Amino acid sequence: MALSHAIDASRRLVITRASGRLTEEDMRFAQGMLHGDPGFRPTYRQLVDLRGVDSVFVSVPAMARIAAASAFTPGVRRAFVGTSEEQYDMARVFATLSEPHHQIVHVFRELTIAEAWLMEGRAPD
Repeated sequence: MALSHAIDASRRLVITRASGRLTEEDMRFAQGMLHGDPGFRPTYRQLVDLRGVDSVFVSVPAMARIAAASAFTPGVRRAFVGTSEEQYDMARVFATLSEPHHQIVHVFRELTIAEAWLMEGRAPD
């Protein structure tokens, strides 16, 4: 699978890792797995690590549908990390498509900076 997640309840954080070839089907499957995880809370923050992605096969309309069906409460901080141009550009498109749904998605090139931004302030209850 190209996407997996882990939940750190003590930090109120969902850590999602992507690797290999990323497709719309992978993103939808991962979204369903997150919804079904008994440890998931929609108010948790999210860190999405795209550094292991080799190629992206997700259309803009598909990203828009996925962004519209977010499992996260509007206003929750979500950080995407991508180091290659393809990873970073895909994350920027997703962030832009998330804005109309009141999702706060920021894109970073460095994991430590993304983590620091996520942990600023207090997570919603």
